[in-house]
Amino acid sequence: MPVSFLILVAMVGIHGADCVLTPFNLWPLTNISFAWDVITEKDASHPDKNHCPTSLVAGPTNFNFLSFLFDRTADSYVRVTTADDGDGFSAVTLAFLLYLESLTSGLILEYKNTKADEGLALTPTVTSPDALDGIVLELQSGTPHARIYNGDSNLLTSVTSSVALTPSTWTWVAVRWDGDTGDLSVQVGAVTTEEPLPEGSSSSTPLVVRKGDIQLGQYLTHGAHISFSGRLCCLALFKSIVDVSNSESLLYSTVDPTNWQAKVPDVKSGCSQSVISSDPSILHLWPLSNTSFGYDVINTIAPHAPADYQCSRSNAEDTVTNRPVVYMDASQLSYLDFNVAHAIFQETMLSFQVFLQPKDPVEGVVWDYCLPPGRSGVGFQRMTLTLETGIPTVSFFDEFGQCGSVINREAILPNIWTLIYLVFSTSSSKLVIQTLTEDSMASSSSGRVTCSSATNKPPTRGVLTVGSLSDTSLQRGSRSVGFRGNIACLTIFNQNTDRLTAFKNLQRQCTNLDNLELSEDPDECSRSPPMRERKFVKAAVDKQPQQQDPLACYPAASLIVCSYRCRHGALCRAFSYCPDQAECCLYDYVTEAGLEEQIGTFYYTVSRI
Repeated sequence: MPVSFLILVAMVGIHGADCVLTPFNLWPLTNISFAWDVITEKDASHPDKNHCPTSLVAGPTNFNFLSFLFDRTADSYVRVTTADDGDGFSAVTLAFLLYLESLTSGLILEYKNTKADEGLALTPTVTSPDALDGIVLELQSGTPHARIYNGDSNLLTSVTSSVALTPSTWTWVAVRWDGDTGDLSVQVGAVTTEEPLPEGSSSSTPLVVRKGDIQLGQYLTHGAHISFSGRLCCLALFKSIVDVSNSESLLYSTVDPTNWQAKVPDVKSGCSQSVISSDPSILHLWPLSNTSFGYDVINTIAPHAPADYQCSRSNAEDTVTNRPVVYMDASQLSYLDFNVAHAIFQETMLSFQVFLQPKDPVEGVVWDYCLPPGRSGVGFQRMTLTLETGIPTVSFFDEFGQCGSVINREAILPNIWTLIYLVFSTSSSKLVIQTLTEDSMASSSSGRVTCSSATNKPPTRGVLTVGSLSDTSLQRGSRSVGFRGNIACLTIFNQNTDRLTAFKNLQRQCTNLDNLELSEDPDECSRSPPMRERKFVKAAVDKQPQQQDPLACYPAASLIVCSYRCRHGALCRAFSYCPDQAECCLYDYVTEAGLEEQIGTFYYTVSRI
């Protein structure tokens, strides 16, 4: 995994009763902040927003976010850069939360002064003699050990903590350097271990800390696989000596996601990371709201998808949870793709749940789960949930075709929020499909998967496509297959509950998502509003296009440059890029349904965003 985002984080002030704890830099390093550095061939001020970290696991139990996992592999590292320090500062505290599965060894972090000429910590440099060149913090069988280097890359001193970390516990850890006294210390929870500079090595000029890189999980000097094995989040740099024991409540306040608003740069991600709730029964949760950014960019799966496809286009609101939701319009490109990890299907009981408010007619694909293109495996190859004259139907397919289905007894009604609840036992291959509205109990049906493969378990890794069949069975744009309506809170649980409990649990989880959202600012998703909200100008007659295949509406280059998504794919005839590169030319055939209250056939151009 190449590492993504570089974030230079603004100063954060947290006020306590009698003091102020102000990190000079804060890197949350969670799925909420997406504070990942782009290390190769990226402009630091324009990070690649479409690249997602994959090494994410559960974070501190008192917060609903993921933390970065270091697992000693080649891509298990993160680099962040400190803000410009001017003349530098004479004291530094690097504090973070650390979780170890066992008493492991390996590098935690290395700080390197970047005002040297291509110099690297631990090697000769031309760093100013009055500047600190490097700080290294590593684990030795679970015990933190710190080393510090001067401007000539000479080792000044080192210190080993007098206590080891406690496995399976989140602990505040800090490495501190006082340039005035020359003291280096390591703090693990409430225990501080300090080492002064050796006699005779003091300098008349205090060593200052200047702008530099902090690399977690690997040395900056080489790419050996030397990271520790464990979880880390909430890295904060202070321009002073901070006692993490006495300041623990303030530190937690500093890294509380509710205090991140307006304190980190306006860098957002289109990453399709699911949200891991504090509820251990939830395996994956995709809020599917216009503030959750739970949408896949999919340009590696479907080349015709625009770069901003992860954004919601609907202002509809889920009356069950009172949240904005995604609207699917049954057009060729009205779909969302999510990758589902294999670990989910190690569970013996799975529940797929989603809130759905279909429009009339109640027809089309709700979701399709299948193996990724080019993959093969045992068990059934795909599972689809469709609405057929309002009746939810789950179908199973193996390598030979459809091999089973379960049909609900009753239809769900249009314009009403309904919970569709699938319970699948991977051990007995039994599936139960249930539906429930907020006001009344509905119906349920059950059946067994009878595919011909050696096992009836689902594929261990796959793509969950909402609103369409996936590419492995249907060429995009060949026909419109999705349903029309609103969808919210797609969730995979690892347990079986009764319908009423399932409804209330999902309602509660999706109502209390405020601390789990990746952004409160909708601007990132307002670049391409629905067609009816655009200003259209009639094009000249000679721009009238020829009727073409629907996918001709969406050449990838045009969409990426113009940042436009056609919300009415079934009506599009052509979409091309104007020669002068000043605007995008959208040609749209308007049926009797009209466009902006107009009836007839018209062609339009729309200015580039």
